[in-house]
Order: sequence, then C-alpha cells, then structure tokens
Amino acid sequence: MPVWVNEASWPEAWPEDSDIGIYFSPIAKSGSEYIVYATGYGILKLYKYNLTTQTWTYLNTTPVQLYRLLSMSPDGTKLAGTGINSKYLYIYDIAGNSWTTSAAAPNLTPTGEAPRICGMSWADNDTIWCHINDMSGNLRHKAYKYVVSTDTWSQGVNQFSGTYASGEQLSLNTAKTAVFFGPAGWGGGGFDTLAKYTIATDTYTEFTFPFTNGYNFVRCDPHGPFVLFIDGLTSYDGYKKFNCDTEIWESGTVIFPDDKPIRNHSAVFLPAGLYDLVLIIAYHHKAAEPHDRSYFAIVAPTTTTDPATLITHNGGTLNGTLVNDGGQACNCGFEWGETPAYGNTTPTQSKTTGQTFAQAISGLDPSKTYHFRAFAINSAGTGYGADRTFTTTIDIPAVTTNPVTALSAMAATENGLLDDDGGEICSCGFQWGRSVAYGGTTPTQSKNTGQTFSEIIAPLDPDTEYHFRAFAINSAGTGYGADRSFRTYPAMSQGYALSRSEL
Repeated sequence: MPVWVNEASWPEAWPEDSDIGIYFSPIAKSGSEYIVYATGYGILKLYKYNLTTQTWTYLNTTPVQLYRLLSMSPDGTKLAGTGINSKYLYIYDIAGNSWTTSAAAPNLTPTGEAPRICGMSWADNDTIWCHINDMSGNLRHKAYKYVVSTDTWSQGVNQFSGTYASGEQLSLNTAKTAVFFGPAGWGGGGFDTLAKYTIATDTYTEFTFPFTNGYNFVRCDPHGPFVLFIDGLTSYDGYKKFNCDTEIWESGTVIFPDDKPIRNHSAVFLPAGLYDLVLIIAYHHKAAEPHDRSYFAIVAPTTTTDPATLITHNGGTLNGTLVNDGGQACNCGFEWGETPAYGNTTPTQSKTTGQTFAQAISGLDPSKTYHFRAFAINSAGTGYGADRTFTTTIDIPAVTTNPVTALSAMAATENGLLDDDGGEICSCGFQWGRSVAYGGTTPTQSKNTGQTFSEIIAPLDPDTEYHFRAFAINSAGTGYGADRSFRTYPAMSQGYALSRSEL
C-alpha cells in the first residue's frame, strides 16, 4: 500500500471555491532529491517544489496563464507548456530560468481551421509531439510535430473528428513509432475514446474505453508508455491504465488521502518507471475540501539482485542495485542462506534510486551453494530482487615457513604453520636442500587451518647452509611458504670431539 505524505502547502493564496487548477511537470531526480515544477491556471508564476526537503521556490513569471500540464524533456533540462486556446508552445530552460515562445502552430490542413494545442510530450530532447484541434467548432483532431532547435512545425495530411477535445499531455510508445492522446470524445458523462497516431503511415486509430462514467482522464506518462484514468467521481479508489506498447487496458486500485477525489490534472509520474501507482501529488481546491494540502505517495521500492563477487572458500560479496526508491531513501540489504528460505539477513545501508549496495559475508562452508536476494525498505513496503546463487570455492592453501629449532651439527627441526587450508584438509610438509632447488621432501601430515607442523631432518653435514620451505596441498593445488635457510653447527661445537666413525 502507498503511504501518503502531507506536503508543504501551495505558496499562493486560494480564492474560496475557485476553480484554479495546478499543473505539474513530471518528477525529476536531482542527486538524491525529487523535484517537481508547478504552475496554475490563473497564476502567472512558475514554482519548483523539492519533495525531499518539502520546500517551494519561486522561479519566474510565466508568459501566459498556462493551462496544460508541463511536459519535461527526457534529459530534464526543459519544460513545455501552452495557454488556453493557444497555438503557441512556451519552452522553459531550467538552467537559464528563461522562457521562449514558439512560432505559431499552422492551421489544420486540408480544412484550414485555426489550431488549438491540447497537450504535448517530448519524444526526445529536441522534438515535441502535440495534440491539436481546431477552433471552429468542428472539433477535428490532429497530431503535430514541433522541433525546438529549428522552431518549425510539421503535420501529416490526415486528421479525424471528435465531439470533444482534451488531452493535457501525450504519450508515445517505447519505440517512438506512435503517439497516443486523449480523451478525444465526450459522451454520457464519461470519456469515449483514446486516439493513436501512427507516425509512419499518417493514420489514426481510436480505442474505446472499457468503462463509462466516473473515470477522469489524469495524464499520459510523458516519456511513455502509459495513459492513466482515475476513478475521481464515485469511490475514488480505482484506476485504468492503457499500455501504449501492448495496447491493453490494465486496472488497479489506489487509496486516496481522506477518500477525496483527485483533480484531473493533479497527478505526476515518478522517474524510472514506477507505474503501479502513478498518482503522486494531489491538491484539493474547493472550499468544501481542505484546499491547502498536497500529498506525495511513497510506493514500495524496486531492486535487483546482482551477481556475487569476490567468492572464496568461506565467503563472498553480495551485490544489489536500488532501481527505484519509491520516493524515499531506502534501507537496503540482503537475505541469504543455504536455501531460498534464506535465514540470514545482512545489516542495511541507506540508498536512493540508481545506487548500488554490497555486503561481504563470511564463515561459509567451502564448495557449497548459497542463495541470496537483495531487498529495499521504505515506509510503503519492501521490494525484493530475484533469487541468485553462488558456490564457494576450494582455494589453494596458504602456509608460513617458520624458523628451524633444535639445530645441531647434524640435524634440525623444520617448522611450518597452515594459515588457511582453503576449505579442505591439507597434506603439509617441507622441501629442503643445499640450494633453493631443494631436492629433498619430507613426509606429509594432515592439517587444518591454524595448525602447526614440524619435521626433523637428519643426518646433515656440519657447518653447512641448507634451504627449506613449507608446503600444503589440497584439491585446488599447492601453497608454498617463503624460503628460509639455516647453517648447521661446526663439528666441534657440541663440546666433545667427534669420533672417526661420526666423521
């Protein structure tokens, strides 16, 4: 379930029982913060609202009273809007805090009626598609294309007729081959059809709604591929969503704050594809309703489980990516264990959309398969990544060559330490000889991590330098300690003369 967070009040005064409308842009991500831009019909001002810090900032005076939702370029650097019955687009450069006005949209052809922009959406950072209808009362509809860099409009030959015009915004399919806008009709108290314009063939298709009264058109996803209608007249708890890629209607449930209807232009989209709940901000503006509030819907996050790395015989590093935080910083971690039931949970880390997270785990058994999945938690719920597995290894053992003890003229005790058995019992011994080529090998002993081992070598020659090193063998290979050397004592150093037989 979504969590509705009461946001800071709209900074402008509200005339009682007014029909002033607030028009939002899509939500943009700026670092770890969420930003939305807003203006209003009857308000010649543009504001920026930071949903993370809950603060409003006045930006600029608008060229006209903007009457449609603000469309945002995919790179988040520009906004586009239009006025009532307007044939102009107004482009706002966010970094420059400045407006430019487009050339007038040309008359509809072939009938030549004066154009009115009903909605718009950026196809890329330089191209805006618009839903245009005429001002003559014939209510013909058409898709226009506007190129910002050249300030030019273009249109196809074909158009279609409808009984009503609205739109607020357009949506394109993911392939950018078709433009969807609506509603294109009005009848029986509800909207009638959704229009599709196929760019390559200059043709229109209409989709009849699978519902009649009670659903308000809210908006199109500005970068595709959804169109949203909300139950805003009766129970206030449902929505219909048209998928422009599959061209299938989908239904869902949303719980509104205070069980109040949502103004039909009040919804905005989260970035990065959170479409299970697309309503984010709502303003009540009638005198009979609390018209000094807005709400931000935090939804459960989405995350992916990424492959494990740095795998050893007794540990590894688990990895994940927070795909979308749902509008709030999340506590991210991992569940892991020997089965998909997991049983273990790592500490969590605070992350926001697009950030990765990792956790090293240890104390595992060698040559064993483990399951894990990422999770992310915010106040709306928990999102889980898919289950993944990794298998611990058998590593080449690590061993230390320690100094000799019990040194005499004819013998010495060589010593070693098995630092890490690599996950398996090892056969441990020594190589030794008068050079680093060694040539001699002691018998081996079975040892585990942390155990020492020793071997007496004799007979040796007095007053002679010898080299030796420890080794440990398991199924992964052989590990060697560093080379060490020692010199046996001279023949007379023991306090007695050696006999000829001893010499």
